[in-house]
Amino acid sequence: MSDVQHDSAEINQRRGRRERKRLAADLARAEAMVEAAGDDGIKLESADIAIIRAATGVVDRRVWSDAWETGFYDAIGRIEKSVHYPSYQVFKDMKSSDELLSHASLTGLPLASQDIEALTRARVARIERAWNTPIEAEYYAALNRISKGVQPVAAATAGKNAYHGARRAIRIYTLTAIFLTILVVGLSCLLFAVNQISDDVQRIVTINDSSAMALHNQLLSYQANIIEMRQTEEREIRKVAGSASQAHNRAQDTEEIVIAAHQKASGDLRQLSNSQPAIQIKHLLQEFATNNRQLYNDVTRTRGIGNALFLPVTNPYTEPHCPPAATWNSALAQAEHPPGASAPHVVNWICSNRQVRANLEIKIPIMDADRVTNDKDETLAPENVVDEGFQKIAAYQDIRAMAMYGREIVLSLVGAVTGFILPVLYAWLGASAAILRKIRIETETSTFHPEYSKVANRAHITCAVIVGIAIGLFSDLVQGGKNISPLAVAFIAGYASDKFFYFVDRLVDVIFPARAQVKPETPQVAAPAAAGAAAAVRARPEG
Repeated sequence: MSDVQHDSAEINQRRGRRERKRLAADLARAEAMVEAAGDDGIKLESADIAIIRAATGVVDRRVWSDAWETGFYDAIGRIEKSVHYPSYQVFKDMKSSDELLSHASLTGLPLASQDIEALTRARVARIERAWNTPIEAEYYAALNRISKGVQPVAAATAGKNAYHGARRAIRIYTLTAIFLTILVVGLSCLLFAVNQISDDVQRIVTINDSSAMALHNQLLSYQANIIEMRQTEEREIRKVAGSASQAHNRAQDTEEIVIAAHQKASGDLRQLSNSQPAIQIKHLLQEFATNNRQLYNDVTRTRGIGNALFLPVTNPYTEPHCPPAATWNSALAQAEHPPGASAPHVVNWICSNRQVRANLEIKIPIMDADRVTNDKDETLAPENVVDEGFQKIAAYQDIRAMAMYGREIVLSLVGAVTGFILPVLYAWLGASAAILRKIRIETETSTFHPEYSKVANRAHITCAVIVGIAIGLFSDLVQGGKNISPLAVAFIAGYASDKFFYFVDRLVDVIFPARAQVKPETPQVAAPAAAGAAAAVRARPEG
């Protein structure tokens, strides 16, 4: 098939779909008129009804022709002429009068019998096709009196369409209110958690910032004490060993003297580890490490919230891109023993759970200076006991940078949500509450208008959204010195958006007052001249 034939076939298919859609709409209209004729007791030609009944199969099978279409529309024309006799407007007004009459009867409103008789005669005249001018005049006069008697209820608010429209509107705005409530509660819970994390980060950073310098100075002082004690003990050991050699003691006695000196040095280190300054350092280091762990937990929670909101909160300075878990062991092995390298390769401790635990947890026993070992249980110098404290301070610098970076981002998110998103949602929720309340009242009083209420409710929602966007600009003026939450103001303004715009109108009048109109001055000389002319006319004789 060529491209031209393909395009032609596609055009024919589109034309066929449009024709079928048009015929289906006309068929639905014809079936509605047949149903209305049955309700009103209007007799229709059986041939016309048969054409309408058969049209469903023709449209479904797509086998219509021009001749069939002509007969189909002729039947619709005859049915419409019978159903809408004497005119379509009279047909609509007759339906409205039936709704008003039914409402007045069911609600116990007083009706004049002559008005009911006039409506009945008009209905019979329309069915029997005997409509004339006196009947029309009598009918509309009676309809006018009935409409005045049932006010504020109107024909459009007393029928089935109003009832179904009210149910549909209640369903729509109820679902909207439920959705907005879930969204507002979810955002409020998220903001509560973010604020808790932010406050916790600020509190811990404030504590650890002041503790870090004090801990650093105490560790340096403690290390200096250990070094000084070691130097003193070494001098004493050399002195004891030299004295024993000069006294020509036996080698065994000399060894025992040296061992005793070493034991004394170890006891002095143990005593120094349990001294008051050391206990104070241990207590401060324990609190510092605990705060580090809590701060790292806050960083993890902040990162989780950011990932859930597709908001990156990873600090590129302190949180590098870590290798996958499968390659971490090899990377760590290369870091510990790099082949052919003189200097060790540094791998960030954040990328390894083992390194994270080592940097956040404290070794037990805490700062035992008489036996200092590393992770491989290798003996180190006693002064290296303070390295763990310095390690915690260095780890705190990284954790602090991560925490403050994430805190700034989530606080920006909180500000955006609190300042722009939540006010709109609260105003929208307030408008939905006002609309639901209005629909309930209108349903109870049978004053719900399907079309007007739809327009009014949509306008209310639109105005509420505008109010929610702009309410932050007027929060201080609207509150008037009262301690009210801005979100509460947004809800109230959305509930009564017309009052807010009335407030804006008054504000406009205050800021931009209307210019007073200056009346032109009347010439003072013209008045006596006019009076003299009038006197001359009165004094002139007649004839």
